[in-house]
Amino acid sequence: MRTVPVVILIVPVSTPLTHIAVHVVQPETVGLIGADFAGPPQRPVEIGLVVYGIMYFGLVVAFTYFYTTVTFEPTKVGENLQKQGGYIPGVRPGRSTAEYLAKILNRITLAGALFLGTIAVLPYIIQGFTHIQTMSIGGTSLLIAVSVALDSMKQIDSQLVMRDYDGFLKG
Repeated sequence: MRTVPVVILIVPVSTPLTHIAVHVVQPETVGLIGADFAGPPQRPVEIGLVVYGIMYFGLVVAFTYFYTTVTFEPTKVGENLQKQGGYIPGVRPGRSTAEYLAKILNRITLAGALFLGTIAVLPYIIQGFTHIQTMSIGGTSLLIAVSVALDSMKQIDSQLVMRDYDGFLKG
């Protein structure tokens, strides 16, 4: 799953969510929700952090679906498969292929969106359990770092394979 939805979403979402979480949400309006997880919230900041995390998670999941819908069109892929003489075993070419791809895409996108949302709010979850308020790395930073590391390894491996080495990604 690409990290593009989270990276694109971070700035436009962070500003309003931070404002809502800090200024709009009051402790008495939230009730039992709290970042302490073992008891009632102690400060409004903790409640705002939980509300921010929930809203951020939901928006990451929604934007992942939106981004996937914009970038991948099952109808075009089905048409291209049909034009090139390809097919998916057990699925008729044309409209049935597009419907099958859309169904599979929704399943894969759900898993990827939940993963991206979880990674995006993981620092907030850790803050809630450990009560450490100064986390130096955010979920988006973590996703970018892992993505860059994986891409670098693939590029190095392709250079090694091109020069007839076995590569280091193979065990």
